[in-house]
Amino acid sequence: MKLITLSAPRGAEIALDLAEQGVDVAMVVRGPVHVVPRDLWGRPSQETSIMLSRLPVAVRDALVAPILRLAVGDLSRWGIVRPAFGPARLIEETGRIPILDIGTIAQVKAGRIHVLPAVQEVLSDRVRFGDGRTEAFGAIILATGYRPRLDRFIDGFDSISDGRGRPHRFGAETAIPGLFFVGFRNPPTGALREISREAPRVATAILARR
Repeated sequence: MKLITLSAPRGAEIALDLAEQGVDVAMVVRGPVHVVPRDLWGRPSQETSIMLSRLPVAVRDALVAPILRLAVGDLSRWGIVRPAFGPARLIEETGRIPILDIGTIAQVKAGRIHVLPAVQEVLSDRVRFGDGRTEAFGAIILATGYRPRLDRFIDGFDSISDGRGRPHRFGAETAIPGLFFVGFRNPPTGALREISREAPRVATAILARR
């Protein structure tokens, strides 16, 4: 049975798990996306992100870009195109997370994971892609994420969030009195790490309000 995973960052990991079990699998890469190795030259990439996190976004990207070009190379022949902006700027401005490569790219290059462009339409028995081709699949895995839609039950939420529904402030009181956010993001420094730093700050702020 041929399977397809939708959405590059999470779909890449699911596709890898399936390929390693011998499943005929493809993954959709809807647009340009950065690929970051989980470990680079013996150092976890998250550790590097933590080290660089105090630097301005432009400086981070200027330092990281040549390293990624050397370590990852040009993947366009396999259908994965590098964005025009660096990974830090892309996360800051769009929330788009790089593919954290734990073996997916090797499977793509070996032909065990096929990369397909954005889905245009899901038909009764086939999937139509943006380049006009159609293919049949036994199952479709939607790993496309979600939007929290907090605006549905928080009055004035638009004033404290961006166009993607992400709060502007984490681990601190927002412009809405008494409202705090912890963990509503996926930063390159690691979501769990940031949650562990945000939660104590929120607890302290709430205690101070008593």
